Amino acid sequence: MTATTGSGKRSSSTIPKKFRLPAELTQQLQAASAERGIPESRIVGEALEAYFNPKMPDFIALEMTIAGTLDRLRRAVATLQKDQQITNETLAQFVRLYLSNTAPPSSEEQTKLRQIAPQRFDRFIEVVRSQISGAGYVREVLNHDTE
Repeated sequence: MTATTGSGKRSSSTIPKKFRLPAELTQQLQAASAERGIPESRIVGEALEAYFNPKMPDFIALEMTIAGTLDRLRRAVATLQKDQQITNETLAQFVRLYLSNTAPPSSEEQTKLRQIAPQRFDRFIEVVRSQISGAGYVREVLNHDTE
């Protein structure tokens, strides 16, 4: 939309309008006009054009961004599923081995074991906590075996 021609005259496709703007917008308009070196009417015309004829967003770029994010999420979920399967299988193998190789304790031994069980459990929790805060022994062994 051109407000003036090269000679400074108004083109026939423009219609003069008078309207009021808040003081802050007027200052911003004047500053933008001076900065860009174009008439205020052109800035207002461009703004109105953009308002009445909004451009469609670039759906291809948006789709590519979403596809990339979904792909990263898919890989993260796959990693979590693999870790969960490893954890489940490790626990199942441990329980199977423990139950097949350990005889049930006598009633006297059960009493003694129950007395020391809280300390043994606390130690177990400490070991698990230290493994979680680091890389973890099982993950290190599995990663080393696959390399």
